[in-house]
Amino acid sequence: MKIYFISSDIKKYKEICKLFPFEIFHKKMDIIEIQGSMEEIVRDKAIRAYNSILGNKSSKNVGNSNRDTGNIYDGNIYDGNSKDKNIDTNNLDTIKINTSNIDKSNLDKSNINNKNNMDNRDSEEYFAVLVDDVSLEMKGLDNFPGPYVKYFLGIGLEKIQKIAFFYGTECTAICSLGLVYKCGGNVCVITSEGRTEGNIIVSDDLGTNEFGFDGIFQPKGYQKSYGEMTVEEKNEISHRAVAVMHMVEKIKDLGIFMK
Repeated sequence: MKIYFISSDIKKYKEICKLFPFEIFHKKMDIIEIQGSMEEIVRDKAIRAYNSILGNKSSKNVGNSNRDTGNIYDGNIYDGNSKDKNIDTNNLDTIKINTSNIDKSNLDKSNINNKNNMDNRDSEEYFAVLVDDVSLEMKGLDNFPGPYVKYFLGIGLEKIQKIAFFYGTECTAICSLGLVYKCGGNVCVITSEGRTEGNIIVSDDLGTNEFGFDGIFQPKGYQKSYGEMTVEEKNEISHRAVAVMHMVEKIKDLGIFMK
């Protein structure tokens, strides 16, 4: 089974590849993002991406959209973070993560680990879609910009540094991952989240590996910003690294993709 990381950012893909213990393929694609919480955004984004690839693999329409834009898979959605196997797609945005409630008996009944269903996991029909979304919560701005940091970065790093100087430098970098894949007759959704506490630093040196807010984000307990760190240093502590670690734990726990 192939896992496609959906992003228009090649730097993000390269970082993801170094973090996962198995091969990740890249598909460059812009996905419409809804407004909402990180959980809502990454779920919707993952399902849109899955449906888009599914549509490219088939000549027929798959399901009907329950939103104004984009198709949503019109079938059973299984929440890999919950013991509830059948999720109503109309209430998709209200699903909450609760990893402690994963019921292994229900997972077995859903045939995720059933050999007959997984024998064809390398076929065109069986693939997984991985997406990520990033948030930057600035404490002095009541956690703004949050998941809308991409648009906030449009004003430039220097202006963000000035805002932090007046309102406070303390902030949290957050990464949410969403994984969608076919399990038996269902489509399964798994999410994970990673957080790194830090501060916005006021410095002219943005480092050599800067992208996004890397150049101005300094993790607590470190003397370097993300942008000043090597890829290896950053991947030991970053919010994305933590999110990947949690995702890999869930994948191993569920027994998917692991031969």
